[in-house]
Amino acid sequence: MRPGQLLQRLRHPTVLLSVGLALSAAAMSAFLAVVNPHVSGADVIALSSLYGLLGLIGTGVMAGLEQEMTRQVSRSIAVGVSPASVVRKQFRQGAWLSVGTVVVVGALSPYLVDQYLHGRWYLLVELIIGLGGTWVQFLVCGLLSGRQDFQLYAIVLIVQGTSRLVPSLILLALGSSSALLFGLFFALGPAFAALAGVVGLRITDRRAARAQGRALARPGAQITRNSEDASRPPEFNPAEESTGRAASNLVLLTLATLASQVIMNAARLLVSSGYGADPALALPTSAVSTAFGLAGIALLALFPMQAPLLPKLAAAAIRGDLAEVRRRTRTLVMFCLAAGAAGIAVSYVLGPWVLRDVLRAKAPLPGSFLATLAAGTMFLMLAFVLQSALLALGRHRMVLIAWCLGVAAIVPADLLSHSLLTTAASVTVSGPLLAAAAMAVVVVQATGSKAAAPAGAPSLPLEHSGSTAS
Repeated sequence: MRPGQLLQRLRHPTVLLSVGLALSAAAMSAFLAVVNPHVSGADVIALSSLYGLLGLIGTGVMAGLEQEMTRQVSRSIAVGVSPASVVRKQFRQGAWLSVGTVVVVGALSPYLVDQYLHGRWYLLVELIIGLGGTWVQFLVCGLLSGRQDFQLYAIVLIVQGTSRLVPSLILLALGSSSALLFGLFFALGPAFAALAGVVGLRITDRRAARAQGRALARPGAQITRNSEDASRPPEFNPAEESTGRAASNLVLLTLATLASQVIMNAARLLVSSGYGADPALALPTSAVSTAFGLAGIALLALFPMQAPLLPKLAAAAIRGDLAEVRRRTRTLVMFCLAAGAAGIAVSYVLGPWVLRDVLRAKAPLPGSFLATLAAGTMFLMLAFVLQSALLALGRHRMVLIAWCLGVAAIVPADLLSHSLLTTAASVTVSGPLLAAAAMAVVVVQATGSKAAAPAGAPSLPLEHSGSTAS
């Protein structure tokens, strides 16, 4: 293979994202390995709650911003217009959403500190810092994904991981055991990542502007516009949805993402609040909290494949090519099943050793328990892939319904469990399984052979794009 071909393959989006996520995952694993032996068991549980709340509130409320930004930007690019207006609209909506989230967190602060952060008010301040950084990071990542600038996207992920790990290693070298400092650097990770993305975007846009200027300066260069383009307002975007429709989609997706994060973090938070206060269960609860972090890392195996998926699905959907939507979704579903099966096997065989000797967990856990957590992760992977297909088709309401069904499944799973491990395992599996099953049914119905347009069929009218009935 020639060096040029090798370089081209290394710059493929999947490879770039794999590298970025591998480094981010390695940094997160190392962070857990650093924290576990150097802070008390009670601090590990409180820090685990910080991670869970940042995921539940930050990712749950604000990850919808990234997905809507990706969908809107990719739709604009697919029809050949500037996405500037949709980017501004998403930033405005995101700002209101972020302010509202902080107000709600402030109102609930006594409950959050007492129930989950175990009286550590400084972790609440760090939670709010993390929420601010998460808001900007998701919007920046959505813009990068919509533009399919996955090189810069990978850099953002690398910065997020290393900005959490490097300060923790410095604290370790200094002999610090402060949960305040470890939590602070964890919370600052999204802010550093967002800053890297903003700086990278400015550099990229300046280079593109200089290149365009040089091209227009060449002899004979000219700008041509057809009569249809000339009649359009400067900000006209045929793929842009109305303000009401865009706001409705964002609300539905925000609620859906919040429900998904409830499912992802319910086991962690239920274990922390239900068993963390019992001194006899402090060490096992700390180990289970570490196991949740280990199981969650497996989700990163999906991301290099999923991140480029939504822009391509959105472009295919706006063309009316449902067969392409079905084909791409099916391919990634098969990948999730294969990766999930491998993860379950590895967790059963090697999980106890990794937890004990690598992550330095404070109590041993059986391989069967870790394999169950891996199964829950596999169902989450499937649900997120199917969600991308539904969003591309404009089925935001069905995404919300599916995740709410998953949340409903958690309630009996928690009530019928009477021990630490059974509660953690049953809650981890039940919600993702039902949510993925519900989404699969809708995707099959929406993209089945009867629904898919035949080859050569005309694309969907642009004035109706994004308003597919949910």
